[in-house]
Parts: sequence; C-alpha cells; structure tokens
Amino acid sequence: MKVVMLGYSGAGKTSLISSMYGRFQQPIEGVTLSTASNLHKKLIHSYEQLKKGAYPPLSLYVDSIDMNLCYQGRQIMPFTMVDYRGGILTELESSSEQEQVLTDIASADAVILFIDSHSVQNNIYSDFETALLSDLLASALSRCNYRKSVAIVFTKSDMVDEGSFWRVRRPFEDLIDNLFASENAVVTVYRTAVGKKMMNVEYPMAFSLWSIAVDQYNQVVERHNEVVHDANRYNEKAGITDWFMSKLNDEPTYAELRDDKLERLKEIEEEMNRLKCVYKNLNAYMRAQKFPDFNWK
Repeated sequence: MKVVMLGYSGAGKTSLISSMYGRFQQPIEGVTLSTASNLHKKLIHSYEQLKKGAYPPLSLYVDSIDMNLCYQGRQIMPFTMVDYRGGILTELESSSEQEQVLTDIASADAVILFIDSHSVQNNIYSDFETALLSDLLASALSRCNYRKSVAIVFTKSDMVDEGSFWRVRRPFEDLIDNLFASENAVVTVYRTAVGKKMMNVEYPMAFSLWSIAVDQYNQVVERHNEVVHDANRYNEKAGITDWFMSKLNDEPTYAELRDDKLERLKEIEEEMNRLKCVYKNLNAYMRAQKFPDFNWK
C-alpha cells in the first residue's frame, strides 16, 4: 500500500510527517503508528524539536518510509509513504522523468497534496507552479481505473488570517471542484499547522488510510460473495454420480472444488475482518479527535 506525498519545497511535507508520527504515538481509541526503530527515533526527535519551533531541513531526494498502522499494539495495516522532494516537480527536464512521477502517482493508493498557504497568500507560487500541481494530479487520476484517496492539505494555516483563506483556496478551486466531481477520487480538503501550535496534523494520513481500507473492504466483500456463489454451485452438483465421473475422467470432484472455495473463504474473511478493524478504529480515532468539517470554503 503506497501513499504519495506531493508539494513544492518548503510546503511542509517533512514537518507534517514528523508531527503526524509523533501525535500518533499517543494511543487514541487504541490506534498508533510504528516504524523501524532507527527511523522512529529520528521522527520522534524531529517532532520534539518542532514543538519547540525548530523546523527540519528540506528533503533533498525521494524518500520512501515504511510504516505500520497498529491497533492495541498489533500491526493491522502496513503502508509506504513516498515523500518527493519539492524541487523535483519543477525539474522535470525530460518526458521520462515526468512519466515516472505520473506513474508513481497513478499507482499509489492515496495522494496527499501539500499547498503552502502562506506562499499562496503572498503570491510566491507562480501561475505555472499552480497549474503544474493541478495538471500532474489530474493526468495521473485519468490513468486510474479505481478510486484513489486524495487529501489536499493547506499547510501553515496558522500564518494566514481566517478571513483570507478564500484567497488561498481560489487558485485551486477548479482542481478541487473537478476532484469532488470525479468518480476516481475520494477527496478531503484540510488546513494544518505544525510547530508550537499544531493543528490537524494527523488527519490527512488518518483520512487516507481510512478511505483506502473502506474501498479495499468493499472489493473484498465482492470477492467473498463470488466465492460463496461458486461454493454453493459446486455443492449442489456434488454427489455419488459426480464422484464416479470425476474418478473416471481423472478430474477433481465438485465436492473437492467446493472445499477449495470454502478454504479460500476463510482467507477472505480474515482479510475482511482486518480491513473492518482498520476503518472502524480509524473512524473512531477521527471522531475522538473531533476534527472540524474538512470541506471548508
């Protein structure tokens, strides 16, 4: 399972990852995150520094981070975060580089798009940069034949006056409207802030994992129903005549085919229970955190 994080340099991706991970260490409704011990220490150190107002350096490369969503200490959903360094978006010098970025976005289960609210308010983003973010995401989604979770995160919201947020959102209005209208996207729009006064830092990842789990659960339910149908069909045809004909033709009996399907059902039901555990507990987590309405104007 892959979550791609996109945004220009200084948009706050690295800070949000550390802040999100640090906040997820406090079990709420039994939900936490874990990762390799060496990375855990680095993220927690960065989180503690951020709480003091010290910000980490910019990402210099594409960084892949393996994590686990845990419930009551038990790993229930492994996933990989791919954090693109911001500069790569404006350094796409060849069609092959752009194709690789598009492929990564299209193959991801979720995308978190970071937009620096302070830079937008102060006209630091050029029209080209704004259009490039929108075009990359729209092009990648057009390649998908399944629904993808998309979280649009307006970072550094604490640096923008409440009454000015409509100006921050306006350059991305078409992108947001098109995403909400798309059948290939499950979308949320959110404001975040890190540092001494953190705001909503867990929500983008919680939403992404929750929406992935819901979609995967629905797909597994469809597979479950198909296997149940096949098992019932084989069971109706099983019997003495079937046994003799199968032995004569050296083929599996309908009873054997039925039993194979029933074994498969056990595996599918385990997967259903795992995914149900993920989305139910993430839903409880988000409710407990009392996140405000995300589709703000």
